[in-house]
Amino acid sequence: NNMKAVLLLLLLVTYVVSNSLVQESIAELLLTEQHEPEEDFFDYTLNFLKGYFAEPNTCDVSRTLFKQCDGAWGSIMISDKTLCQVGCLISSVSMLLNSRGKSISGASANPSTLLSWLKSHGGLSGNLFVWGSVGSLGATFVNHVTSTSEIQKYICDTNYEVVLNVNGGGHYVLATGYTSTGYSVNDPGFSKSSYGFSEVTRASIFRV
Repeated sequence: NNMKAVLLLLLLVTYVVSNSLVQESIAELLLTEQHEPEEDFFDYTLNFLKGYFAEPNTCDVSRTLFKQCDGAWGSIMISDKTLCQVGCLISSVSMLLNSRGKSISGASANPSTLLSWLKSHGGLSGNLFVWGSVGSLGATFVNHVTSTSEIQKYICDTNYEVVLNVNGGGHYVLATGYTSTGYSVNDPGFSKSSYGFSEVTRASIFRV
């Protein structure tokens, strides 16, 4: 009888231990097979889409606007053409100088005063502006860039000014910022305040 009792006790202990191990195994299996809750996956997807379609950083700065055909200087000859005809780059450079408080021989910077100074300081090649000529006026030419991200970096850096070449390379404007669709500008020749990223051929960078 004692032997039977011992055997029954051993069987009972074995059953309890085995059953406990089985339950633990089932619990572990359920844990390894369970998925992320549906709402967590939804939140992850939503956050991903928000990041993907998020509005990029933008910036906007105020700059002086000069029109190349202004009656005060539009008829002044550069070489064999007038400021009104081909003075968009000179006008854009005069805008950045004026916006930064740079004077020209003691006078306020504008297309007329800049053109006069360029003529007497080797700043012209025919009707063309010489890029490195205005360093002594406080605007040192750095380089030309074409990368959109690099152009945006310079536009919002207070140490630089950016002149954009647009209209297939035939026109120049002063950049004043950018948005998700393009650049905001001061246009000396047309009644436009912005150009799309794809409309810009290159940017010319000046350190001020």
